[in-house]
Amino acid sequence: MCSGRERGPSRSALGPDSASPSERTWRSALPTDRCGPRVGYGSGVIDHLVFATSDLGRAVDDVAARCGVRPTIGGNHVGWGTRNALLSLGPSVYFEVIGPDEDALPTVGRGRPFGIDEQHPDRLAAWAWRVDDVDRARARLLEAGHDPGPVMAMDRERPDGSRIGWRLTVPPMDGVAVVPFLIQWEPGVHPAEASPAGCRLESLRVEHPRPSDVAAAFPALDIDVPVERGITPRLLATLATPNGDQEFC
Repeated sequence: MCSGRERGPSRSALGPDSASPSERTWRSALPTDRCGPRVGYGSGVIDHLVFATSDLGRAVDDVAARCGVRPTIGGNHVGWGTRNALLSLGPSVYFEVIGPDEDALPTVGRGRPFGIDEQHPDRLAAWAWRVDDVDRARARLLEAGHDPGPVMAMDRERPDGSRIGWRLTVPPMDGVAVVPFLIQWEPGVHPAEASPAGCRLESLRVEHPRPSDVAAAFPALDIDVPVERGITPRLLATLATPNGDQEFC
């Protein structure tokens, strides 16, 4: 886990003119209250960040202590053997803490996603890019030379008994997915609207030993998130929280 130290006032708190050109560019990937989501078959917005853990209860406690807002249980993923807790990062973007559902095993022949069964340290394992036509967006990625995997339908029951459904490209079983998986929600209340508020996604960047390989896939979906050279594939997100800026990776 990245350091949880406070990082001082965020750039957004200092006003829009203080942001660097690269920061202003990546912020166009965020949903906005004023304009609404920028979605489409070839474009989209950041939907959520996936923070994977082998112990959901402990990870929720850690995130709550760092951020000053406690993620609440979202529900179980039938067939995947996972359960999640959610924290809103704005009107339509959220932070998902996902770990094993101790009462359910994954479908035979398929382990839990995001390397959850491998006992990795808690980490940002993936991120989702929201589109309004997942099949066409997937086709665009294939044309760009990146295979995001097949599209599948999923749903889960919320704590209030209602159901929420979505279609997505199959997320990775292990490793850190620096290219986002795609997600298309069915009509209804977005998870960010039903999750505890008080935090905001301040920045997101990608690191990879071969940044050009990663960046080559991004133009197909108009993804403007910065890609930098790093020793290993890594996602780094800064959240503005009641406890100051917190970095997760």
